Amino acid sequence: HLLWSVELPLISLFLPLFGIIACGSTLFFYIHHWSIRLIKATSRELSLLALCGNFLAYITVLFIVSKPTEAFCYIGRLGFNLCFVILYAPLLAKTSRIYRIFAAAKRGTKSPSFISTKTQMILSFSLIFLQVL
Repeated sequence: HLLWSVELPLISLFLPLFGIIACGSTLFFYIHHWSIRLIKATSRELSLLALCGNFLAYITVLFIVSKPTEAFCYIGRLGFNLCFVILYAPLLAKTSRIYRIFAAAKRGTKSPSFISTKTQMILSFSLIFLQVL
C-alpha cells in the first residue's frame, strides 16, 4: 500500500475528494433545476446513473490507496470494474435511443419502440447486472 509520508498518496487522496465535492455540487444543481428543459432533454435518470458511476469511481480510489484489508481489497476490485459499467451503461442506452430515433425517422413518421426512460433504465440496469454476475 502507499505510504502517507510520500506526496503521491496525498495527491491521490485530494483529487478524489475534489471529485466527490464536484459530483455532490452537480447533483445538487441537477436536482434543484430538475424541471428545466435542458435538464429534461438530457435523460435525467440516465444522467443521474452516470453521475453515480462517476461518484463511485472517486470513492473506489479511496479504498485502493488505503491500507489493504480483505474487505477493502474486495471493494476496490469490485468498485473499479463496477464504476465503469455504471458510467458507460447509460451512455450506451442514450446512444442506442438516439440511433433508433434517427433510424425510424428515415423510414417514416412512426415513432420507434423502446425509447421510453423506463426502457432505457431497464437496459442500463441489465448491463450493470450482467457485469456484476
